[in-house]
Amino acid sequence: MTQAPAPRPWNNEEERLRVLQRMRSQLKGDGVLAQGILSPTIEASWRRSLSYGLEPDEVLQTDCKPAADRNAELLRQCAEPELEFLARQYAEHGALVLADAHAQVLRTCGSLGCGDQACIEQVREGFIWSESLRGTNALGTSLVHQQPIWINSGEHFLDGLAHLSCAAVPIRDARGRLAGILDLTREGPLRNPRDSINMLMLSASQIEGRLLCATHGEHLVLAVHSRRPYLESAWRGLLAVDGQGRIQAANEQACSLLGRTQQQLSKLECEALLDLPFETLLSRLGQADVLEQAHGHTQLYLRCVQWPLALRPHQGPGARSRSRPSAARAPAGRPSPAAELEPRLQTAVKALNAGVPILLQGETGCGKEVAARALHARCLRARMPFVAINCAAIPEGLMEAELFGYREGAFTGARRGGAPGRLLQAQGGVLFLDEIGDMPQALQARLLRVLQERKIMPLGSTMEVDLDVLLICASHRNLQELTALQQFRQDLFYRINGLSLRLPALRERTDFVALAHALAQRIAGCPVPISEALLRLLQSHDWPGNIRELEMVLRTALALREQADDTLGPEHLSEGFMAQLGSTGSAAEAGPAPAANRLQALQAQALTQALKEHNGNATAAARSLGMSRATLYRKLRQYGC
Repeated sequence: MTQAPAPRPWNNEEERLRVLQRMRSQLKGDGVLAQGILSPTIEASWRRSLSYGLEPDEVLQTDCKPAADRNAELLRQCAEPELEFLARQYAEHGALVLADAHAQVLRTCGSLGCGDQACIEQVREGFIWSESLRGTNALGTSLVHQQPIWINSGEHFLDGLAHLSCAAVPIRDARGRLAGILDLTREGPLRNPRDSINMLMLSASQIEGRLLCATHGEHLVLAVHSRRPYLESAWRGLLAVDGQGRIQAANEQACSLLGRTQQQLSKLECEALLDLPFETLLSRLGQADVLEQAHGHTQLYLRCVQWPLALRPHQGPGARSRSRPSAARAPAGRPSPAAELEPRLQTAVKALNAGVPILLQGETGCGKEVAARALHARCLRARMPFVAINCAAIPEGLMEAELFGYREGAFTGARRGGAPGRLLQAQGGVLFLDEIGDMPQALQARLLRVLQERKIMPLGSTMEVDLDVLLICASHRNLQELTALQQFRQDLFYRINGLSLRLPALRERTDFVALAHALAQRIAGCPVPISEALLRLLQSHDWPGNIRELEMVLRTALALREQADDTLGPEHLSEGFMAQLGSTGSAAEAGPAPAANRLQALQAQALTQALKEHNGNATAAARSLGMSRATLYRKLRQYGC
């Protein structure tokens, strides 16, 4: 994907907003749009907005359509895992929006965090955010240009949106056509817009991979890359192949790796591409997890990520067992609870098996859901459902219907056929109530009755249903203090506090290095070497956001890493995180300068020394430093070398 153009530099934020306000006033006064103030992309969008007949002070349109078509529903399903991940990072500071190729909102999560109720109401499912209706906005403008776009505060065409900032990237389907848009919108300026764009692009790539597999469920899907560790990463190429060995679809990464367009790859025989008969390819893939195959002057690595039963070859006695495709395997590198908790986890599993409720307590982001899933995986009901409910994320007006379910016609807008509710979805398994300390007191009373009587009555129903679940609850708040303040029911606290388990904060954990490696492997999909310098820098940070913050830092670093970079190092950290380190300093480092500033100085010295040793040859210097030439140039610009 092409990176969005950088906006015009300003001395400070106040100057930028002041000049933009003057430009906006002039436009409303005499209809003249001043040139050279906005970036070329945004200025072109403003001119298009004028051509649509929009005025800057126009009231926001309230165009809302009914539910989207089947293709949009598939997009929503494929995007859900990424939206859940991004929501954990951004939900408190912005709204994540998924829209289809017609700018219709399919899914939102998070909050704008502003008091503009009219604007908040329109960032909902069914509303249209095309440029022709709402002027310059990242979602609609990204659709026009079909490339990543960010719009900073003051740069929206309509006055009603001027206080917001947004970044958006396109999502493409298995044939390279525009399928939708992933957008992040927040109040106030985007401090590090490139970091937001890179994060959204990485998520969009994951969504595109799921779309390709889902669209070609009856076809063989192969991951391909010139480097084996990248076969399970977001940068892998994907090829969908039919039963006759013809390529039906390829993602953008595959086209780049194979040096062909999607049109050229479409209907091309695998044998012609790989110089290997299709039956032989299937046979070899059935015997080895990864296949190495020559392609021109390079070597390609292939792995099957989706293997329909109809195409699976017969396996002889000596063949390696492949009872299910590799796409169904559990993700490698999944982080586990702190090692020092192991004896208490074993005790908690025994208690859970006996029907004793477990209460997990610890700071936000310290891995309470990870611990809950570990307990579920070890208990006697590991094969039964695990249903997690974040009590702080569900709007109070919807929580009762979300938890207890409802019958058809129970209220206006109720879904045809009703809904079972999250509690009944956990029937026979484990129910995890996260942030239970934030549950409204009125619902606390009803939950208490359900836990006491083990019966549930959906809204609009007159029949009770028996409930059989094991219970795990979690909260970052001190529930005993809340009961003393009468903000949490004491009888409910006694009901859920069968065995209490406190999870250590990230700064207290003794397995930080192992955890960092596990997180990086889970995000990248393959083992990722992390330099000692980066590990030392990460360990010096206080991590107020705990594992959630570390996960985001590593995810951003992986997004900024070039494919040729073998090792994840300090040079891949975002400017925002480096600035955060520089502002807080590090108690673990001696000397008057902040740790981050000293590290940058050392890196700049290493870069210039490598260039000097290789007589200015950037390729050789980059290779000696274990990074790509693109990363070398980027760091040289960053450090002013």
